Amino acid sequence: MRAALDVIRAATCAFALAAVGCRTIRPDPQEVRRATARCPGSLPDAALDSPSTHEACPLPPAVAELVRNDYADEELEMPDLASLGRHARQVPRSAFEAQLSRFIDPHGALLGFAVVDAAAGTLRPDPLLAPDVAVPFAPEAPGAPDCRGTCAGRLLPPLRPDLPYRPERRAELRALATRERPLAGLRVVVDPGHAGGPFAAMEERRVEYRPSPAAPPLVVQEGDLTLRTALELRARLITLGAEVALTREAPGLVHPQPLRAFRPAAVRLLGHVLLDPRYAALERALSPPERLRLHAALVLYAVRRQSRFESLRQRARIASAFRPDLVLSVHYNAGPFPTGTRAGQEIVAMVAGAHAEGRLYHPYYRWLALEQALAPDDFGASAHLGALCARALSGRLGIPLAGEPRYPDHLAVRDRAGRPVGVDAWDGVLLRYLGGPAALVEGPYMNERDELPRLAAALASPAGTPGTRTDEYAEALARCVQAFASRWLSSERNPFGPM
Repeated sequence: MRAALDVIRAATCAFALAAVGCRTIRPDPQEVRRATARCPGSLPDAALDSPSTHEACPLPPAVAELVRNDYADEELEMPDLASLGRHARQVPRSAFEAQLSRFIDPHGALLGFAVVDAAAGTLRPDPLLAPDVAVPFAPEAPGAPDCRGTCAGRLLPPLRPDLPYRPERRAELRALATRERPLAGLRVVVDPGHAGGPFAAMEERRVEYRPSPAAPPLVVQEGDLTLRTALELRARLITLGAEVALTREAPGLVHPQPLRAFRPAAVRLLGHVLLDPRYAALERALSPPERLRLHAALVLYAVRRQSRFESLRQRARIASAFRPDLVLSVHYNAGPFPTGTRAGQEIVAMVAGAHAEGRLYHPYYRWLALEQALAPDDFGASAHLGALCARALSGRLGIPLAGEPRYPDHLAVRDRAGRPVGVDAWDGVLLRYLGGPAALVEGPYMNERDELPRLAAALASPAGTPGTRTDEYAEALARCVQAFASRWLSSERNPFGPM
C-alpha cells in the first residue's frame, strides 16, 4: 500500500484497493445514502473507541475530498524560528536556494514568507512573525550550484566533500566495529508502518481475497506484515552489533490516548466542512435522519484522521528520543488495480521533501521546510539510504525499481544523467518530523494475485522462517543498512553526493 504515512490520502483520493486512481467528483446524495446506511444515530465514547463502528460507517470519498487538508493545525505549536540559528554560517546561499527549489519547495510557496537578503548574506525566515531573526549564510565556495532549470531532482554535491559525513559519530562507530560485529554501536530505528491487528480494516490496510468460490479467503494486513518484517530485521541487525529500537512491538496505535480523546478534533472538523458550499448543497438534498448519519461518518473520519496523525507524531518522538544514526520505515504497497489481479509491481523508497503548497501557510510547516533546506547533506544521506534499500529489495524480491512517480505529490530523485533511482521526495507525516538520514520503503503489493498467497504464507509461518516474503524483505533491508554504514565509515570524504 502506498507509503500511507500521508494520513489524509482519503481526503484527496478515493482509497480502495480496487480503485483505478484518483478522481475529482462532487458529492452525490445517493452515494452518501448508500455509504452511511449503517451509521449510528449517536456516538457515545464506547462507539468511538470501537473499530467495528468505524468499519460500519465510512465517509464517502467525495465528501472526504471536502475536508480541509490541514491535519491537526490547531494542535501545532508555534515554531521557534530563532532555532534555525544553529545553521548559521553552515550553508552557502546558493546551496540553500538550490536545495529549496530542487527538493523542498519546488512550487516556490515559501517565497512569500521567507526572504533571502542577498546584500546582507542572510536568510530571514519570517520578517512578519519574527522580524529580528536572521540566519547568516556561509561564504560561497568555488563551483556553486547553478540549476538554470536543468537539475530538478538532482542531489547537490556535499557542502564539505573533503570531510567525512558526521565525522564525530563516524569516528565513534569505527572504533567499535569489528569483523564479526560491523554495525557495533550503530543506532537504528525501525518503524513498522500502520497499526495492524483489530485496527487494520478501520485504517483501510486489510486485503481479503478468495481465489475461487470454494477456497478459503486469503487475508493480509499491512500493519501485521510490517511488524513481522521489523521484528525479523531487528534480529538481523542486532546480530551485526547494531542497537535497534522499534516504534511499536505489537499491533495497535502508537499513542496513549483512546480514540474518544479525539472527539474535539471532530467538532472542529465539522465547523470547517459546514462552511463549504458544496457540502451545504449536499445536506439540503438529505433528510434529517440521513444528515445525522452523515454527521456520524464525518465525526468518525475526523477521529481516525487525528488519531493517525498523533500516532505518526508519536513514532517520530520515539525515534528522536533514541538519537538514531538512521531510520527505516517499513511498508507494503498496493497497485492501482482490483484485488486479485495479476499485474506488475515496483519498489520505491521515499525521503522527506516536496512540501505541499497548501500546508505551508502554517508557520510550523514552514519552519520544518526551512530546516530541511538548510541541511542538504542530510537529505543526500537519506536519498542514498533510500536508493540502497530500494536496490537491495528489488534484487532480493525480483521486483523492478519504480520509474517516474505514480503520485503527483511525489518528486523523483535523479542520478547525474537525470534518471530516477527508485527514490521519491514526499511530504509524508513521519518523514516530515524526522531528521536525516531517514527513508520509508515500500515492499511487495498486497493486492497482486501472485503476491497475496506469498504474504499470507509469511504471516502464517513462525517468525524468522527462512525464505518467507517477510524474511526476504528483512534480509534486503539488513544488507542495505550494512551497505550504508560501510560507505559512511570507510570513506575519508563525504560519500553521499550526487548518484
